Amino acid sequence: MTKNHQELVRDFMVIMEQFNPNNPNVDVTNLTEEDVDTAKLRLNLIVEELDEMFEAFLTSAKYKYTFSPLFSTIQSYIALLEKDDLEIDRVGVTDSITDQDYINSGTGVWLNLPLEKSFQAVHENNLTKVDPITGKVLKRADGKVIKPASYIPVDLHSVVESHDRGE
Repeated sequence: MTKNHQELVRDFMVIMEQFNPNNPNVDVTNLTEEDVDTAKLRLNLIVEELDEMFEAFLTSAKYKYTFSPLFSTIQSYIALLEKDDLEIDRVGVTDSITDQDYINSGTGVWLNLPLEKSFQAVHENNLTKVDPITGKVLKRADGKVIKPASYIPVDLHSVVESHDRGE
């Protein structure tokens, strides 16, 4: 049986020590410090990817001088968030994630992008972020998994080009 995206990402998060399958339900009414850190990480990751989307759409000058500073400012404010600032609405988060998925899929349709193949390539590549020498996961201070020295980035050029050739 083939796993869906969420199941594959769950597996990744378990391996990368970002999710504990023995405690899968976050009590949003009583967040722990670890939950606060995780919420801040998730928000930062969303902003990082949105930043990359703007960079991919815009000229270098427009991105660099107009939008990049805005994303940096947002991230600096995320770093300042505290437990009392958070009031996680699970239905609202579900709605937002679903809308983002739909918008991302629509962008992929509009640009004729191979999103399924790209997801598989990125997922397989992400699994190589475990340091092969130590067998450990390296993380930034905010908990984001960072690439070990041996990491080789995924080649999405070949995935897109293969798709464009009809392969």
